[in-house]
Amino acid sequence: MLEEELMARVRAADPALSVQLPIQEILDLLHKKMAENQALREENHQLRATMSQNTLPPVAEAEIDGGTALRDTSMLEPRKDRHLPEGAQSMSALSSLPSEQPSDSFMSSSPEPQSELDHQTTPTSTPPHPRRAAKRLKLDDSDSDQSEDYYMDTESDEELDTSSLIPPLTEQARRAQHETARGLSVDLPEDEIVRRVLEIVFPEGSPSAENIKPSYRFDVQAAVRMTVRKLKSAREGRAWRRFNVSEEGDLPEIIAGGVTQNGKTKIKVLAIITAGLLGVGTILLSTTHRGVESLTKKIDKELTQLVDKKLGICCIPLTSIHKPEAHAGVVIKFLESGCCTVPDTAHRIKQMYSILRQTRPADNPCQLIMDEADAFYRNRKNPIRLEQALSCLCRTAHLVLRWNVSATLVPVFLHLQDKRGGLDTDSILYTKPEGDYIGVEDFKPLCIDGEDQFLDYGDLKPSNLYSNELTDKLYQQAFSKDKSLTLVIANSRVNAVNNVHDLAKSLRRRFPHIAALVVVGGSQGLTYYPPVAPRAPTNGRAPSKEDLNPKPQLSVSKAIEMIDKHVGIDTPLVIVGYSQMIRGDSFRSPLRVPTHILCALGTAMSIEKMVQAMGRATYQNSTLQTNGFSHVSVLTYPTDFDTAQAYPRWLMEMQSKLRDGMTLTEALSSSTMYTDRANFTFRQRKSIGQKKDCLSLEVCYSLPQRGQERPGRLWLDKRVRTNPVASKLIDLAKKHAESWESFVHEELRKDEFTVGLTAQEYCDEWNSTWTAEAVTLQYVTSGLTKLVTNGIMRKSDGKRARYWLPSEEL
Repeated sequence: MLEEELMARVRAADPALSVQLPIQEILDLLHKKMAENQALREENHQLRATMSQNTLPPVAEAEIDGGTALRDTSMLEPRKDRHLPEGAQSMSALSSLPSEQPSDSFMSSSPEPQSELDHQTTPTSTPPHPRRAAKRLKLDDSDSDQSEDYYMDTESDEELDTSSLIPPLTEQARRAQHETARGLSVDLPEDEIVRRVLEIVFPEGSPSAENIKPSYRFDVQAAVRMTVRKLKSAREGRAWRRFNVSEEGDLPEIIAGGVTQNGKTKIKVLAIITAGLLGVGTILLSTTHRGVESLTKKIDKELTQLVDKKLGICCIPLTSIHKPEAHAGVVIKFLESGCCTVPDTAHRIKQMYSILRQTRPADNPCQLIMDEADAFYRNRKNPIRLEQALSCLCRTAHLVLRWNVSATLVPVFLHLQDKRGGLDTDSILYTKPEGDYIGVEDFKPLCIDGEDQFLDYGDLKPSNLYSNELTDKLYQQAFSKDKSLTLVIANSRVNAVNNVHDLAKSLRRRFPHIAALVVVGGSQGLTYYPPVAPRAPTNGRAPSKEDLNPKPQLSVSKAIEMIDKHVGIDTPLVIVGYSQMIRGDSFRSPLRVPTHILCALGTAMSIEKMVQAMGRATYQNSTLQTNGFSHVSVLTYPTDFDTAQAYPRWLMEMQSKLRDGMTLTEALSSSTMYTDRANFTFRQRKSIGQKKDCLSLEVCYSLPQRGQERPGRLWLDKRVRTNPVASKLIDLAKKHAESWESFVHEELRKDEFTVGLTAQEYCDEWNSTWTAEAVTLQYVTSGLTKLVTNGIMRKSDGKRARYWLPSEEL
């Protein structure tokens, strides 16, 4: 089928090409057309320059916007040596055919349908004129077979990319890799497999390997051995076993994590290579379309630097294939030893298991890598469509290993604690921050006149455009210095009044020398607002909406580079967004890193989402000091600040307990003690994982050492002490506090709930204790509500709600 479709497209593209020629000779002829395509690219540059200054005639504009002249096939940066599996390469070679092709075309740039599980849409259009198509025909060297509906020059983006300095694989290294890979099988001894995999990936004396290996901030040999051992355990004789893939089942698992923005992509790359060399393909699930495409770029670039393309270990996003079910053979080719990345939508996951159902799954053993794994656990009791589709995928595919990769792993541990056989230290891998890493533990609260400052719930709202005196102080500090990069994650509005665009425009009016970038999902994507009154001359035209939102999507890091080239690195930059700034993308460029962050997520968001959002201001290879800053300044809620710093510490302490011999169940039990510095649930109203997942962590924590209290707790305690209403209410709560045993049963049924007092009881007790300061019920209720909002007191459900101090406050 692949050859027939290839011949049909070649015939439509250029009748002069003989359909009697073998595929390889046809591809060689197509290669010769790349020189002509380069001339077309230069013409495109001139056309874009003309468009930025003049209004083109309607016909010319329609021709360009429709994709006749401006096209770029690369989802990933084009490479002349790009390798695809046999069969898939011949399809990819024709991916530059225009989008106006028949509806059964392999490539697509159509938007992601937001539909029910079984819904699909297939755009139809008119095929191009054969002569015009032949003129634009070229070999697609990229990882994606994305059609060229949006053209964007990305050559200049690589000027600041340090990875371009890594020398390519030499011919000698390629031959050595093939020699070492020959005969490599999962049935060989473990030590032999590990030795040969490491020899292929990081050969001794290789300049490329010497430059790349330091960026792998984890025990590489242990990671390879862990993968090999798990895959060998999945063998039964000379065949692959079938497993129970449920959470409590016996499917081999590996959990990989660490701090945010610290190279977990490298773990995935090494897992893909190790499994691929042993004949196991990879299905990689990640969050959001932008995140999947950005991740695929990173993975493919790394694969190209590490292994020869002819080994067949390469990566393709499912989103780059139009009607994937109609081209199942292409996807399966990648899954023989490579990787297919899939977004976290029920529609796309359903497409993947539909493809697998067309084949014999037993012939294609694969591993599943769940990137940002905690995001896939939503509602255990009543699974949503995403979870249903993921369950179908796991049952359909012949899974031999599952990876859970995330910086926020607590929900994953809670879900897997009852897993058959359990999890041990041989199943957990963490990255290790290097000396130049800036993490959440390096953050400092916004400081004004020597005092730490935090937000209070209710300070930021639509009516004040999510601004107050504290946010103004943060902006003034950030925008008064060159090279600053401020992340604003507080305004969830996109189309309503006082939305993220209104906030960005407001900041630009107040600080006319700054540049602003808005990041939202859907069709709006990235929007750039250049400075109203730049302090330095700009360089060329400002990046347009089309420049920042090509197909495939541009990463935020690349957008920052484009802005830096337009206004210069000295111009302060603010990035405003919400849901698109929680996970996935990096918010830095090689020269500019986050210096300030405003993070104010509501209580509907989980702890993990908040930690991930704060993690957008973390990074490796820091240029913070070089740019004139000593630390990252944070303005957020006091409990969120403490939680963000405690979360990675808790994970490290838990790993230490497992290393000392504890089981996962024991490490998560109420009898296990963690330090106060690891207490990420203290006064925290946000849930662990999704609210409907109803997860709880019952471990114990030590009391803080005197003088070692955390900043958010100190600030909130001071607020309570200096507030007469709050202090009196707490005194009353302590007076009527019950025993420790009663607090263990805080989650009783409503009709059995007897802990604490009602608001009326607090009011009566207040008036009988301080007769000269009598108060109303409304006054007391308001004070209790504020204490509950800040996590100091708890409140039951029901009309006659009861308020009490949790045991940790006594």
